[in-house]
Amino acid sequence: MRFHIFFISICFSITGISSRNIPAMQHNLFAENANNFLNDSIKEVPGTDEFKPFNENSDSAFPAGELEQFANESQQGCSRSCSLRPGNLEQIRRKELYWVLGILAVTVITGFLVRFKLSRNLRNIFLFLSVIILGFSDLHHACPCMLSSLQDTVLFIFGINTDWQKMLWFIGLIPVTYLFGKVWCGWLCHLGALQEFLFLPIKFNIFKGEKAMKIMKIIRWILLLTLIIQLAIEQRIFFCRIDPFKTIFDLDIYGSRFLVLRWILVGLLLLTSFFSYRPFCKSACPVGLMLGLISFIPGSSVIGRKGDCTGCELCHATCRQEAILCKKEHIILNNIDCISCGKCLDSCRNGGLGFFRKKKNHPVKNFLKYF
Repeated sequence: MRFHIFFISICFSITGISSRNIPAMQHNLFAENANNFLNDSIKEVPGTDEFKPFNENSDSAFPAGELEQFANESQQGCSRSCSLRPGNLEQIRRKELYWVLGILAVTVITGFLVRFKLSRNLRNIFLFLSVIILGFSDLHHACPCMLSSLQDTVLFIFGINTDWQKMLWFIGLIPVTYLFGKVWCGWLCHLGALQEFLFLPIKFNIFKGEKAMKIMKIIRWILLLTLIIQLAIEQRIFFCRIDPFKTIFDLDIYGSRFLVLRWILVGLLLLTSFFSYRPFCKSACPVGLMLGLISFIPGSSVIGRKGDCTGCELCHATCRQEAILCKKEHIILNNIDCISCGKCLDSCRNGGLGFFRKKKNHPVKNFLKYF
């Protein structure tokens, strides 16, 4: 049924292809040809030094200062070139700012909804809408997203000039996660929603269990370190050029030198999503990893035990994110991996789980039952 829902979302997206057409499919070509475009835009004035900086009297297609900013942004990778669509740059930035503020506001709303049994039934609707609006829809292209926002934040830390609007998405998720938990991951993330609708709930145990979770955590930390090193060395975003989600959502079938690599990653993502629940989230997503660390801060939102546990293990069976693991001697809930989907709350017949503020009796790792 979930796969069918995803298929319907594809059908909805087809209606936006015509409006997007060639410009939406050529974002990468746009970035790669930026220098040629600049050369064509600069008209050589006889009797003047061709290397002289532009001023307000220069014969240029861009206002003074904006040309240099355009050139800098066009070299920074997809997250920057994708935002350089026809129109005034200030209007584009203002539109992106409104989008981010709206996304953060809806995330706060889901933080309240997950705390009530009846409203938790709305989760699939929010996920479906996120795939349509934040993914396929022409209203908001898949890039920029919270992944590019995280990378822009890292670049800013390294001293690279970055617009604060581009960092707001990731930075804004930090206080929201502190107050409400990782509801962005569990309720609104279009990347996670795509994987979740693709998942086929069959018995396939290769990517399940404590050992598999440890391996995927190690992989995620290695990939995060690699990403930071790449940003520090190249001082620009590279991941967007090979991002499989952007390739799927933007129907970015044309492209760049990395076209083969992008489609290899798309195939790997689709294949693993069929047999594993949110494989990218568990083994590669840097945003989910960073937001999970917020649960260590005192007073942050965590899920813990509020009643007696009978040891029925229903919460463990329900948690496809593998945030609840059952060992021989105990059942443990790890809030670092929890995405606040609320399924464990509904599964407990005794109402033994609930949201709390992180403190001594409600730690990051909650031992629900000792055997």
